[in-house]
Amino acid sequence: MAAAAVLAAGFVFRLGLAAWLPPGLDEAYAVAVARGFDIAFFDHPPLGFWAGVAIPALTGWEDGLAYRLPAVLLGTLTGVAVWRLGVMLAGPVAGLWAAALYALAPHMVVGAGLMVLPDAPLDAALAWLAVALARLAQAPAPPPVRAWVWPGLLLAAAMASKLTALLVPPAVLLWLGFGRRAWLATPGPWIGAAVGFAGLVPTLVWNARHGWAMAAFHGARTGQAFDPANLALMTLGQAVYLLPPVMALCILGTVRAARAGADEGERLLAWLAAVPVAAFSVIYLFGRYTFPHWPMPGWLLALPLAGAWATAVGTAARRRAAAWVAAFAMPVWALAVAAAVHLPTGLLTRGMDPPPAWDATVEAFDWRAAVPALAAEGWLDAVQALAAPGWIDAGLMATAFGGRLPMLVPGGPVNAHHFAFLPAADLRLPTLMLSPGPLAEAQARLDGARAMALAWGARVTREGIVVLDRGGRPHAAVAALRLDWPDTQP
Repeated sequence: MAAAAVLAAGFVFRLGLAAWLPPGLDEAYAVAVARGFDIAFFDHPPLGFWAGVAIPALTGWEDGLAYRLPAVLLGTLTGVAVWRLGVMLAGPVAGLWAAALYALAPHMVVGAGLMVLPDAPLDAALAWLAVALARLAQAPAPPPVRAWVWPGLLLAAAMASKLTALLVPPAVLLWLGFGRRAWLATPGPWIGAAVGFAGLVPTLVWNARHGWAMAAFHGARTGQAFDPANLALMTLGQAVYLLPPVMALCILGTVRAARAGADEGERLLAWLAAVPVAAFSVIYLFGRYTFPHWPMPGWLLALPLAGAWATAVGTAARRRAAAWVAAFAMPVWALAVAAAVHLPTGLLTRGMDPPPAWDATVEAFDWRAAVPALAAEGWLDAVQALAAPGWIDAGLMATAFGGRLPMLVPGGPVNAHHFAFLPAADLRLPTLMLSPGPLAEAQARLDGARAMALAWGARVTREGIVVLDRGGRPHAAVAALRLDWPDTQP
């Protein structure tokens, strides 16, 4: 019952945030480009992007909650799997600890359980894949071939969500090689892997049709230089995303599971947890354009191991660990709630004039307000397409308009990302170019957008700045330019 209450509370909390907060930069972009349900995207395999537009496509409901509801539900399914793994490994106490740590880790709540990102379907598929494999791990003899089909299907779902899933087969192979070597001589694991890799086929087909653009994009992030400082920074970022005591408990649990004589289920999870963390640590060491959330699926699968450790150490150590987790979690989540209230309302800085520089929080601004403001000033008259200087601006504006107009972005995939591959990419229609941002940057954005439009071959027929309020005072602005195309327009 306690674990169910934790998971239910997490669901309600994430549902409230999903309804309250406007879409962020990456979310708006994912929603904007996914409406055509391409078989893959410039940035990622398809499932994570499809999830964000599934409800709008079925119902016409355009809202942050509509975009995020699949992620909220998937996050709950992931939490149930994490709890289940803890129970399978070490009993109900371990399950409760795993569920509680999952509910407190900021990335698990926001990045993988709330936002329109590939992490939500990836983590759900991987967590339930771990449950399926942990069941097989308890078998004294090689399971029949049919027992590997369900894990294979879950691996396929993970492969269709994010390329991080490519690290799962090596982890399983290492587990089998060091503990169940005889199983490698049977067809089951290989058939399961074949089923799993089928989930990667749409992404491979899309890449082959588009010059391996995704592979080039992700490959460019690695191998720039030997950079221990980047590894240290990314490790610190992971500690922030998890909370430092949660990270420490995951490490303790994984080390404990790697000892001689450990349960096969624990050994399996140790490999599944350690391989992504180790692989991305190498990438961090030799790369610079990196992000700390990349190895989070490994830490996710270490949470049940942290629960097993807490069960094994006894009551006193468990209480000390709980006190450390609470000491970090309470201020972090108090700050997060305050930020969530402030971002759409400006509540914390409403009495400050001028507002502080740090409060240019347009990354979490409701840009839907731009649509009636633009319409009121006649900017939308006869407009047949939108344009933006880059993929971030394009995502925000396309989503603010609910995908009602095609979005054009100049330049190739580096600047446009998946907008470069949409059917509308080469349209030459009466166009409104938009560049949203902080109020203080409005003129610079207008100048930059004008220069880009002229270089693009467009004719600027009108330009200006539309100011938007937050909490009753000017806060953000959209630089707007009407474009015509001399080669196609009279």
